[in-house]
Amino acid sequence: MTPSSGNKLFAIATTIAFFTILPKLIKDYLWPSEIKLDRNIFLFFYMLVLHQILFYSVNFVYFLFYIFEFKFIEQYKLNKQEWPWKTNREEFITQLIRSSKIILSNQLVVIPLMLYLNIYVTKSTKIRTEMESFPSILEIFWQITVCAVLDDFGFYWSHRLLHWRPIYPYFHKVHHEFKHTISISSEHAHFVEFIFGNMLPSNLGIILLGSKCHAVTWGLWLTFKILKTSEGHSGYHLPWSPFNYFPFIVLASEFHNYHHLKFKHNYGGVFAFWDTVCGTVHPVYRDYDFNRKYD
Repeated sequence: MTPSSGNKLFAIATTIAFFTILPKLIKDYLWPSEIKLDRNIFLFFYMLVLHQILFYSVNFVYFLFYIFEFKFIEQYKLNKQEWPWKTNREEFITQLIRSSKIILSNQLVVIPLMLYLNIYVTKSTKIRTEMESFPSILEIFWQITVCAVLDDFGFYWSHRLLHWRPIYPYFHKVHHEFKHTISISSEHAHFVEFIFGNMLPSNLGIILLGSKCHAVTWGLWLTFKILKTSEGHSGYHLPWSPFNYFPFIVLASEFHNYHHLKFKHNYGGVFAFWDTVCGTVHPVYRDYDFNRKYD
C-alpha cells in the first residue's frame, strides 16, 4: 500500500466513523434520556460549552505539534520560513496576548449573545432535543451537507465584502494580522466579522432547518467546523485529513494558507465552487495537485 492510498483509506474510515460510530456513541453514552432543564437553557449551555471544549481540545493537539516539532508532523509544514515564535519571540508573544484577548472576547461575549438572540429572541432555532427523535445517519449526513452549502455561500460573499478596500482596515485586517497562521488564529477576528462572517454563515442551515434538525446534528456540524477551520489555519497540510478528499471541497489548509500569504483570491471556506464560478481561485491553484508532493 502506498502512502497516498493509506492516507485516503484513513480519511475515508474517519469520515465513516464521524457519521456512524460517533453518533452511536453519543446516543448510547452521552445524550440524556430525559432533559430536565428548560429546553432553551439546555441548548444555550450545550452549544456554549461544546464550542469551548472542541476549540481548546483541538488547539491543544496543535500546540503539542508546535512545541515539540515532531519530525513526522513537521514534514507537512506549509511555509518554508521558521515559525513566528522562532524568528521573533517577543513580537510573537505580544501578538499571542492580543490574540488571546480577541478570541476570549468573542467566545465569552459574542457567542453567548448570538446564542441568546438565536434561541430566545428570534426563536428561529426550534431544533429537537429529545432522545426519542435522535437523528438517523442519513438525517445527520444530509443536514450537515445543507449546512456546509449554505455556510460556504454566506462565508464566501461576506469574506469578499470584508476584503472591500473601504471597509477592510476596520474589520478583516484584524484576522490578517496572522500571515503565518497557527490554529488559534481561526477565531482571531474583529467582533463584527466574527458575527457576520463566521457565526451567521455557519448557522444559516441550522436556522432554516429549524425543528427538522436535532441538537446532536447541530453539535456535529460545530465539530466539523472547528476541526476544519483549526486545520485550515494550522500551518500544516496533513495528507490523511478527510478534508483533502471530500468532493469539491476547499483544501483544508493549503488553499486558505495561500490566501493569508497573498491577501487576495481563495476566499472560499468549505467548497471551491464560488471561487471557481467567480474566477477568484489564484492561478497557482487552478490546476494544482495538492497531494503530489506527499505521495
